[in-house]
Amino acid sequence: LSAQRAPQDTWYLDKEIKLPEMPGFRKPWGVTTDSLGNCYVVDRDNHSITIWDQNGSFIKRIGSYGSTDGKFNHPSDVALSANEIFVVERSNHRIQVFDLNGTFLRKWGNYGSGEGQLYHPEMITLDINGSDVHEVYVADRYHHKIQVFDTNGTFKRFIGGHGNEDHQLNEATGVAIGPDNLIYISSKNNHKVFQSDFRTFGLSTIGSYAVFKVLKGQRGRLSNYFGKLVLIICIDYAEKWPGYANRKFTVIPITAEGELMDPIR
Repeated sequence: LSAQRAPQDTWYLDKEIKLPEMPGFRKPWGVTTDSLGNCYVVDRDNHSITIWDQNGSFIKRIGSYGSTDGKFNHPSDVALSANEIFVVERSNHRIQVFDLNGTFLRKWGNYGSGEGQLYHPEMITLDINGSDVHEVYVADRYHHKIQVFDTNGTFKRFIGGHGNEDHQLNEATGVAIGPDNLIYISSKNNHKVFQSDFRTFGLSTIGSYAVFKVLKGQRGRLSNYFGKLVLIICIDYAEKWPGYANRKFTVIPITAEGELMDPIR
């Protein structure tokens, strides 16, 4: 704020007063809160995360436009652990992690179609066990899947794939873990919200179906086979189980840790 006297004014001095930053929003896109009630808002078109106290008073801003470490290009969601801030960016196709002071720590992801690569990721949620982040779930919108990473960004598996069947997604726009310990996934062009369980098995499941990445990326369907949790796979598995080559389907039991056992059919 600045003031300048006119020629007829002689009773005050010129001076400049710096006002505190009070940012507005340009397309606020995501929001979360911490244990103190502070609110973290994704200010998408201002390319930043703004933090506010529970009374609506501005605390600080993290980030600005760019593609280098600590910069954002259309961030779309934010998630918090006990000591870190996770931000997903649509136009930089990546996840960045900061400490609670806003200092950049690490990042992962880039544009592409391979494992761990992203195409306009839209939302992020954390599977937190106590104070530790067990897994990071990212809604990879135009790859039509949920990608699952460890907290350092190592790819673990995916949920979904493009299509309109019950086990497929068409623009994955949201992912969240509910108080019932289930994963909820929104699929924009399917006009559906999917419910996924069996996370503790290391499987990617949607409703009664499963998509489990094994061997060279084949997928199977989860089922109950005479009281056993099994994966039914319509694939030739000659490479791993030569005796089961050229079968139309194979029934493979799964342990509680998500390990595949030898086929039983």
